[in-house]
Amino acid sequence: MPPELSDPESGTPTPKSDVYGFGVVLLELITGKKPIGDDYPEKESSLVNWVRGLVRKNQGSRAIDPKIRGTGPDAQMEEALKIGYLCTADLPSKRPSMQQIVGLLKDIEPVAHR
Repeated sequence: MPPELSDPESGTPTPKSDVYGFGVVLLELITGKKPIGDDYPEKESSLVNWVRGLVRKNQGSRAIDPKIRGTGPDAQMEEALKIGYLCTADLPSKRPSMQQIVGLLKDIEPVAHR
C-alpha cells in the first residue's frame, strides 16, 4: 500500500498510488517474493524497502529471482527493477506517470523485438 494511503481518513487513491501498486507488482515478478513476509531483515520489513535498499547500494542484481536469472539479459532485469524502484518512491510527486513507465519499459525492450 502506498504510504499516502496508510491513513484511511485522508488517503484517497490517485493515479500515483496506482503507479506505486504497479511498482510493487513489478518487483514481485522480478524477485519472486511477496510484498511482506519473513523474507526481509527487520529494518527493511517489506519487498519495497528491501529492493530500494539494494538499488541504492548498486546491488539490485541481488534481488533478481534465481529462477529467472539467466533467462534473459540481467541488465534488462536490473533496469526493470529500477523502474519498480521509481514507481515505489515514498512521495507521489517523485513517481513517474504510467505514460512515462511505458516509455521506460519500451526503452529496455530487447532490440530483436522492436
